[in-house]
Amino acid sequence: MLERFRENLIKYIILVLVVTLSTSRPVWAAPGNSSDYSWGEKFGYIQWADGANFEGALVADDGITGYLWSEKTGYISLSCSNTSSCVTIDYGVSNDGDGNLTGYAWSEKLGWISFDDSSVNNYYQVTIDMDGNFSGYAWSEKAGYIDMDDAGDLYKVTTTWLPVSEPTVITGGFTVTATTSITAIIGIPDTGGINPTVRGFKYGLTEADTWDVHETGDFSTGTTTLEITGLTKGTVYYVRAYATNTEGTGYGAYIPINTTIESSPVLMKEQIILKEQVILK
Repeated sequence: MLERFRENLIKYIILVLVVTLSTSRPVWAAPGNSSDYSWGEKFGYIQWADGANFEGALVADDGITGYLWSEKTGYISLSCSNTSSCVTIDYGVSNDGDGNLTGYAWSEKLGWISFDDSSVNNYYQVTIDMDGNFSGYAWSEKAGYIDMDDAGDLYKVTTTWLPVSEPTVITGGFTVTATTSITAIIGIPDTGGINPTVRGFKYGLTEADTWDVHETGDFSTGTTTLEITGLTKGTVYYVRAYATNTEGTGYGAYIPINTTIESSPVLMKEQIILKEQVILK
């Protein structure tokens, strides 16, 4: 009796899987932002977007939704949200926000397709770089490896989504404005995808961030200057620029700067006669 119940339960679960994971009639939740092809070693090209017949894959900060298409295997679902099956069967391809993909896609003909190897061996994983280019491999037990990028440019998967990161920052040149002040340049060639809200300088008597001067706002790429005041004249300071967005803080290199020493004037009274070869310093 118990064995028959188990058999019926297994049949029911399989039926639910077939119904809920069916990708024969995709429902497009939003336009995709990916394009081009990946390659399955056993079944050829996999299309990531058509633009006419189907929308394709939509990459976001937390994962990928939508569908892929292969002439030999049909549609490949990237998320249970495509079929509203997440309550019953929760699956999907996740994104950590930096372009490192994990999790599973589903194909009626191929079954589960893994986007990373969670074992200690870590043989494969799919990633997205700072320019939106996919690389690495996915894996299907039935189909083998699925390659995202061919070195010979025969196929390649790309997306308009870009991973976000901390800003790229450059410490610029210095101008000594007074014996106790300097003006320095902050360069932000890359915001990291999110505009910084803080930019400034950290400085100290060694390459350690003892003091700080900064400004707040909404800053894009480019250069600006800030004045550092309250310094001690005739002292070497190590200064580096920085900028902070929601992903973290980017730093420029430390640059040493020596504040000037103010010269004392030489006062000469009248009727002072200097002998030859007297040198004033």
